Amino acid sequence: MSKKKRVLIVIILFASILLAASVIVARKDFLEQNSEAVEAFLTANEKAMVYISENHESTVEKMAAHIKMITGQELEEAIIDSALNRVVFDQEVHPVALQEFSNLLTEFGFLEGNASLDGLFP
Repeated sequence: MSKKKRVLIVIILFASILLAASVIVARKDFLEQNSEAVEAFLTANEKAMVYISENHESTVEKMAAHIKMITGQELEEAIIDSALNRVVFDQEVHPVALQEFSNLLTEFGFLEGNASLDGLFP
């Protein structure tokens, strides 16, 4: 399957299901050896999500400015606003969304083997 078709399929799936767009993963040994750094990262990540959720207009402006800075091109704030309105920023575990994400990673060849997450969530 070409990359163009893969992107098209992902866009269609995003429109019809709750899909994890960002997943934080760490090995058990890394967590044990770097517990303070991991806790600091997760705290900063949560603060960023709260800021985004509570400061929508400012977030849109900052994203537009950052996109222009890194690409040299402007993206209309209305497009960013529309995109952000379709995203839920939280730190809840959504097993169904994570399973769909795992299925897609396997389908697109980023993961090998069984995509099942059975038994990982209470």
